[in-house]
Amino acid sequence: PGRLGERKYDYLPLDGLPYDFCLFAADDGQAALSLQIHHILIDGFSTGLLCNEILKAYEALSQDRHYQYLLPQFFGLERQDPPDESSFWKEYLRDIQPYTASFPTGEECAKALEYKGSLSGELSLAIDRYCADNSLRPYTVFMAALAIYQMYIRDAEESYIVLPRLNRDTADERKAIGCFVLPVPLRIRRNDSFMELCRSIEAEGKLASAHKKCGLSEILEVLMESGGDDTLLQYTLNFQKSNIDSKSRTKLSFSACGAMSNLATLNISDWNSDGTYEITYDYRRDVLSEAYMTYFHGSLIRILSQVLDGMDAVGELAILTEEEESFLKTGMRGRSVALNSGETIISLFEKAAVAAGGGPAVIAEDQTLSFARLDELSNAVANKLRTQGVIKGSLAAFRLKRDSNLVPVILGILKAGCSFLPIDLKYPAGRTEYILENSRAGILIDETNGEPLYYKVLNG
Repeated sequence: PGRLGERKYDYLPLDGLPYDFCLFAADDGQAALSLQIHHILIDGFSTGLLCNEILKAYEALSQDRHYQYLLPQFFGLERQDPPDESSFWKEYLRDIQPYTASFPTGEECAKALEYKGSLSGELSLAIDRYCADNSLRPYTVFMAALAIYQMYIRDAEESYIVLPRLNRDTADERKAIGCFVLPVPLRIRRNDSFMELCRSIEAEGKLASAHKKCGLSEILEVLMESGGDDTLLQYTLNFQKSNIDSKSRTKLSFSACGAMSNLATLNISDWNSDGTYEITYDYRRDVLSEAYMTYFHGSLIRILSQVLDGMDAVGELAILTEEEESFLKTGMRGRSVALNSGETIISLFEKAAVAAGGGPAVIAEDQTLSFARLDELSNAVANKLRTQGVIKGSLAAFRLKRDSNLVPVILGILKAGCSFLPIDLKYPAGRTEYILENSRAGILIDETNGEPLYYKVLNG
């Protein structure tokens, strides 16, 4: 009961089914139809096809007309052995620049939250006009704005964004409901001109799409072998072309919200009947916050507004307000603290341990470590290294989960007078062996052999 606009409808559990359709009715005559479909059955392109058919059927039935549903049933591509594209991706991802990673809580696929951001009719119209005048696609303009934002806040020369590409080669596939998407990473380099940045993105998209059939899993393997990891692919931009030609007075809203392994996905759609664009941000709740997403959306709108007002010089764009700059520095990056020239991490920790004592130093998913306990555990690591023959100035490698063992190990290595080399647990065995051999690490601390911490002395 009540008005639909006053209620929030969360997605319902699928209870083992790959889809769920639910009709919500209000006593003021409004109604809403919720379609929840697993991604193994449908992609964004065919979501538009399905909605279009439902709206056409609704219009026909409301006018007492018969409607023949013409689309074929859900189906997928025949399984084929993917081509070997490793040589292309090795060259494409050569000398990539690693980011400073944002660490999630340890869940491989965490529950996502949703943030909706709208664009005004004036801005949406300006984007369409800009694209028409310069022979660009709308997704290119949004991706350029996202790349500029990423490079600015990370002070980087490149941005990496995953772009899902349609894999529909035949006329039947372009009419069918199914999942025909292969995502590819785009490597976007800094450019002084927004227009030229858009041109380079379209060129990169065309180049990457020509080598998409190997699949993202193979690309990720190449990425790791090239010196990167999957934290480089934290953002996905998904442009949902409506394929809606219904004249029905309805409002459509799209979300891909569910479990996700990347940080954020931007679902940009043009489904509104008034022609405006809408961005639905799906983001990991264990890393990002609603406050951050609000600032994030505001920055993208600010970039687009300035460009469409005639500002082409990227270096002259105002990316953040003072409030947003302050939030990123304190809320996302932490406080800046002045240090004496003679201070070290160990001396700072020892002072903090004396001052805080039983106060919490590490809060992990499995437990909380006080400063005193962290001091005790890190001392045990340092002593263990010495008994294993590791001398001051050596390099100690570790392969650990992001749990309560991580900080004591790092601190213990530093207390032993060593430098540390983290190795991702997801790296292939060949890459791990290559790193250990070429870094000349003296010891490997591991927790993958069934023991809490396993110390393996390395030769050479």
